[in-house]
Amino acid sequence: LTHLKILTLKAVVSTQSTGARSALQKKILVQYRAFLRVSWSNPSLKEHIRSEFKRYGDNISRSDFLHIEHMLRRGDKQLKMLRSEGVDGIRYVGVKNNPKG
Repeated sequence: LTHLKILTLKAVVSTQSTGARSALQKKILVQYRAFLRVSWSNPSLKEHIRSEFKRYGDNISRSDFLHIEHMLRRGDKQLKMLRSEGVDGIRYVGVKNNPKG
């Protein structure tokens, strides 16, 4: 069994006043759909993908283009890994902060 730590992104994708989406918003949506397509073969991924996109969407500013583009590149790498043979699940390993005192 090969496991993958997946950290994805979602910048808040909202429509502008005209209803059109920016190129960056479209890239995010394309990547989100690609992750969901991967989850069709492994349904346990679906909820994790949704929660990670929401988590990063809530924590990344819409105007932080460098961070968003970095996360898009990172997501592309993770998609490539998920699509590769031998990957059948993911595992999230988190580190909790240990406040002194």
